[in-house]
Amino acid sequence: MYRSKETGWLKHYEFILLDAVWIVLSYIFATYVQPGSFALLHEELYRTLLVLYPLTHIFLVTFYGAYNDVLRRGYMVELKAALGHNTLIFLIVIMYMFLSRNSDSYSRMVVCLTLAVSSMLTYISRVVLKKVIVYRRKKHPRTNTHIFLLTDSALAESTVAAMLSASEPAVITGVILCDSDEASPGTQDIPIVANSSTWKDFLVANVVDEVIIHVSDAAKASEYITFVNSIGATAHLVLETDSIDAPVKQVQEINGYTVVSASLNSASPRQRIVKRLIDIFFGLIGAAAVIILTVIIGPLIFLEDRGPIFFTQKRVGRNGRVFRIIKFRTMRTDAEELKHELEQQNEMSGNIFKIKNDHRITRIGRFLRRTSIDELPQAFNILMGTMSVVGTRPPTLEEFRKYEPQHKVRLAITPGLTGFWQVNGRSKITDFDEIVRLDEQYIRRWSVALDIRIILKTFVVVLRGDGAE
Repeated sequence: MYRSKETGWLKHYEFILLDAVWIVLSYIFATYVQPGSFALLHEELYRTLLVLYPLTHIFLVTFYGAYNDVLRRGYMVELKAALGHNTLIFLIVIMYMFLSRNSDSYSRMVVCLTLAVSSMLTYISRVVLKKVIVYRRKKHPRTNTHIFLLTDSALAESTVAAMLSASEPAVITGVILCDSDEASPGTQDIPIVANSSTWKDFLVANVVDEVIIHVSDAAKASEYITFVNSIGATAHLVLETDSIDAPVKQVQEINGYTVVSASLNSASPRQRIVKRLIDIFFGLIGAAAVIILTVIIGPLIFLEDRGPIFFTQKRVGRNGRVFRIIKFRTMRTDAEELKHELEQQNEMSGNIFKIKNDHRITRIGRFLRRTSIDELPQAFNILMGTMSVVGTRPPTLEEFRKYEPQHKVRLAITPGLTGFWQVNGRSKITDFDEIVRLDEQYIRRWSVALDIRIILKTFVVVLRGDGAE
């Protein structure tokens, strides 16, 4: 029976536990080094943070890949990862202090010092632990599992080299050449233990736990798998997926067929839950703000143009789904009819319409756009699930009909109130292809941590009014 290897965040439990220890110790250190603060941990408020820090650490580890490829990361990448992880913990603690209405009761110096010390200690300990793990694996390789590679002569050298260069390579006991009867000394210091005439006898006569099968003849792969399974060993078939230009490739079963699924990115159930919780959190805040602002702004919108307060329009969402977006109305009621007269003045190159000094925009509308208040009613779209806080901006039906095939990539994710290209240029970007490039970059790099960074950067962009029109 095959004993599957640990995957996911528990795979790096040493890093998780060590980081948790340093984060807690950093907090304790920060509470004791300040003059006159010796008894801080005796106060209930500070004892709460003593629990909150490690819980926040575990929460972040669980729901986003803090330790993805940790053994392969270089010094600068690891420094950035350590700083990013500890900064997220810092921001969540600050948010807790604010929401609990006790922020004035905490020492800012304690929280900031904890961030600085924990970032330094976790970075140093990660670097040291990685060196220890690599040394331990080289010095004491795990040889209790007998794994053999069954492959063709033409593939043997490259396959072994690729496997040995992996971040956590399996220990290959020997290579079986299934298409040759000739003896061979071996490859990459791994011996050739059998050939096309002796492979069955060898597998029967020796201790064999697992066989990795990488052959060019797909028809014979089934024969190899059947025989390996018949002797009680586990067979791993290498699928030729290198030609598939997709960052995420997964093997799964659909309706009885084993398939290779290729996509720009993937989201685990945990990541989807966290993203949805973030949407609900900000959606509720936004909805409450809209109700209050409608009482104040609503009459001004109506009195200036004698029209509806809200503007709704059909937009195209994830993978072509149509939904109605809702915004505070910022244009005259006849804006859509006048649009055709202004098409020659479009300053965007591509399938987005935008012009400066658009006379269709009302006076109150200019204020709403400059402050981005007009977008707030989309909080209801977010609560309904047709939009997310962070995503790609949804095109109109007219814009979507003009899309070329490569443009539809930006619809691979739920549309958002803000997004990657909005915080990297906003209205200053006039090339639609550049917008598509940035949207695709966001989709390929998507993570909960990236969404949080975009949300934080959005607040800065809106407050500064960068690119707002």
